[in-house]
Amino acid sequence: MKKPVFTTLPIVLVGLALTSCQGNKSHSEYDIMAKAEKYPQTQRVHNPDGTWRASKYGDYKLEKAEELLKTKYKRPWTVPKVISWYNAETDKKYRAALIRVLAASKDERVLSVIGPAIYDDDPDVRASATYSIVYYFTEELVGNGTE
Repeated sequence: MKKPVFTTLPIVLVGLALTSCQGNKSHSEYDIMAKAEKYPQTQRVHNPDGTWRASKYGDYKLEKAEELLKTKYKRPWTVPKVISWYNAETDKKYRAALIRVLAASKDERVLSVIGPAIYDDDPDVRASATYSIVYYFTEELVGNGTE
């Protein structure tokens, strides 16, 4: 039986991250949320009254992740900090939110964390990882409200 393509996706992502990082040992650390605010996505939110509004950062899931995480984690949220928080976190809500923040960085270093999260035991973490890759690391969105 032939394996589905997605079973090798984390390996491909880790390879991409390692290849991208070679020769670039020093990264200028930045606040992920400040970068996300400077370069927003294009998502809008449908309000209960039927109106639409631009979501903060252009990503409603990132906006919600920030609301949850800001009570527990102090800014600036840099890639190394968020990776270490994710690795230490046991609460599934926080882990899913940290994945979204990592993806918003669009930094190749996060792929080694997000890729394996596709196979996490928790469905919320898996969904966050999957859609974060699609939303931040592919050229076109899936669309039609799949998230």
